[in-house]
Amino acid sequence: MGSEIIARITEEGYLLKAPPIRLGMPDHPTPSSRAFIDKIYVDDKKILQSIFVLIKIKKKIRNKIFQEIKKENTNIPKDIPDPKFKGPF
Repeated sequence: MGSEIIARITEEGYLLKAPPIRLGMPDHPTPSSRAFIDKIYVDDKKILQSIFVLIKIKKKIRNKIFQEIKKENTNIPKDIPDPKFKGPF
């Protein structure tokens, strides 16, 4: 869905300050092994990394932010939803 939104924006001729970055699942079957979870799914780190590249945040500041996120998320198991998420389902 996101790629369609970006396609429509660029087709309409809106001038963007930076090229859009596509985040999503790779074009191959999803593995069932827990060892590959971090490599496959888009998480907060990948999203922030993309944002930092777009807005040109220095690596030193990026690393500091990632360390804070890592501290906050250390006790969350990977196979259940984040307990802070209060979604509609």
